[in-house]
Amino acid sequence: MKEISPSVIENFKNEFLQKIAEVSGECLEESSPLEQYTALSEMVMEKTAAYWASTSSQYASNPHKRVYLFSIEFLIGRLLKSYLASLDLVPVVKTVFSDLGLDYTNILDQEADPGLGNGGLGRLMACFLESSATLGFPFHGNGIHYKHGLFKQLLINGEQVEVADNWLEHGYPFEIKKPKESVIIKYYGRVHSEKINGQLTFVYDDYEAIRAMPYDIPVKGYRNKTVNSLRLWSAEPMESFDLSCFNEGQFLDAVRHKSEAEAISQVLYPNDDQFRGKAFTREPLSLLAKQHLVIILPKRLSG
Repeated sequence: MKEISPSVIENFKNEFLQKIAEVSGECLEESSPLEQYTALSEMVMEKTAAYWASTSSQYASNPHKRVYLFSIEFLIGRLLKSYLASLDLVPVVKTVFSDLGLDYTNILDQEADPGLGNGGLGRLMACFLESSATLGFPFHGNGIHYKHGLFKQLLINGEQVEVADNWLEHGYPFEIKKPKESVIIKYYGRVHSEKINGQLTFVYDDYEAIRAMPYDIPVKGYRNKTVNSLRLWSAEPMESFDLSCFNEGQFLDAVRHKSEAEAISQVLYPNDDQFRGKAFTREPLSLLAKQHLVIILPKRLSG
């Protein structure tokens, strides 16, 4: 292992202590492992974001092809350790944490496993993203921003119990919400044709509008300057609260639209014990999962 400059260690240590104060409002001794994890994650995200912006700028000025991979699953796993390795920061962080009396492994274990996939398909999609970034290819993923993963197992009174896997409970430091790039999706309704200015036009009426909100996660190449994106879409209501229903005493109806909209991206897979669960799981999801876009690129970015 190469020798680390004392100035690098000292600078990183000071930056980490400052970040601890920013995220927790406390000194290091009073902070929790979760707050220490958050501070380290924000530092890593800031360093990664600089490469991310540079890569996006190169892509904008580069006329060559890009790949957009669509998948129902992306089993990306915990990212902090991967980012540290790709930035060549593991020796620095371990040295700093040792000097500060912190448990490196315990802090990394604070990261929740993103509930975005369930098996081999999701891991394969994640491997496509990671390897392409390492090779310098402009390769981007698109998936669903599930609020809950498949399930979390607990042992209660000696029995296995499945509970909701709320991986976003403490937020996720490696994603950036992009409200300006949200898209309106129209469900239900009806389509009819009419002549407008002498031209046959199809009009969509009586639809239910849902806002698709994108969240971007950086996909860092291993020890290079390429950072691609995994964009995850979350379903949100156009209006989260109906004040008129609330004022009329219809309290559940006031938030019904919000609940129905968010249900679209609420859980990785529903239980298939009932017919609706089977239909949702086996038909649209299984079909979408098989439809991936693969393009052979003629050129890669340098670095």
